[in-house]
Amino acid sequence: MDSVKNGRQIHGVIAGSIDYTSNAWLAGLRPGDIIVTVNDHAIRNVHDILKTTKHQKQLLLAIYRGQGMFFIAVQDS
Repeated sequence: MDSVKNGRQIHGVIAGSIDYTSNAWLAGLRPGDIIVTVNDHAIRNVHDILKTTKHQKQLLLAIYRGQGMFFIAVQDS
């Protein structure tokens, strides 16, 4: 999915509802965040996320929120 933020086109997937007890929530992922990459793989749709995260215990997500981008690390328990 593509989003336009502040005149910039952002390619990624917008996070929906997130269980507040999940590792993703505890790592800092919030509803409305745009997931741009996972483990350095470009993300354009949910299928990309599923393909990239299969059999992975550690994830590094590049997130676009507000006017900036940052990384969060998510560890599978």
